[in-house]
Amino acid sequence: MSVKQEVDIIYKQLTDDLNHPYVNRILPKPFVDRDKLLVYYLLFQTRVDRKLAGIYAKSVMIAEVGLSTHEGMTVAKLTEKEEIKRRQLIALSGDFYSALYYYSLARNKDTQVVKWVAQAIQVFNIDKCRLYYPKRALGWSQAIEALGSTESALVSQIASKLGLKHWIPVLSDFFLAKKLMKERQTAAARTLQPFLNQYLQDLLKSDPGLFRENIEKEILNSASRFKSSVEKAEKRTGKLAGLLAYLSDQMHHYCSCMVEEG
Repeated sequence: MSVKQEVDIIYKQLTDDLNHPYVNRILPKPFVDRDKLLVYYLLFQTRVDRKLAGIYAKSVMIAEVGLSTHEGMTVAKLTEKEEIKRRQLIALSGDFYSALYYYSLARNKDTQVVKWVAQAIQVFNIDKCRLYYPKRALGWSQAIEALGSTESALVSQIASKLGLKHWIPVLSDFFLAKKLMKERQTAAARTLQPFLNQYLQDLLKSDPGLFRENIEKEILNSASRFKSSVEKAEKRTGKLAGLLAYLSDQMHHYCSCMVEEG
């Protein structure tokens, strides 16, 4: 069985675990990042067998889903009953996914991985607060830095604890570029994303062209750093050579899409 087939099986198990009929009637199905699932699966395989790696990868992805679900919750004052209900449900569903994560790992009695992710979530929450509730207005570079940190908070923590610190720059820049590609697409439709603080929202509203240009520069900067990190990591890839090749192909695809779309 190929790695892709193995990840597809884990993905199906994961989406089944996250399924909740009542929540699905009101909210979109939770998004599961297949790239992160693949990364977790292969990272854990450097220390445990495939079966256990699948269990750990699925559990940590549940934590990722819980954190990303809360991103969709507005802090604006609401008056409509259905809007209030929807916000409450987003909060509760995020908590449900987080609880499901702890339950999933508790069944396997691996408190070490629970501790790793708990520490990563703490980092995630600190940087998220920098984005949503800054003590002072963040500039462009500060917002991008905080965004990059939140995007790779969990995966960087896992890589570090597994003795793969040299992978952190590779993963950080890859997932930052992937996030920025999504923001670039929504910026074209002038759709405001939750991570945008007031400074960036004003820039998007007043000059969407400049906003898009800045996003593209950040993607290219991430791609450049990624390339340098890959060259260093190639010397120590071992079992992860295939993952490095896959991420490199995806990054090349992101940059090519930008060029083609102008």
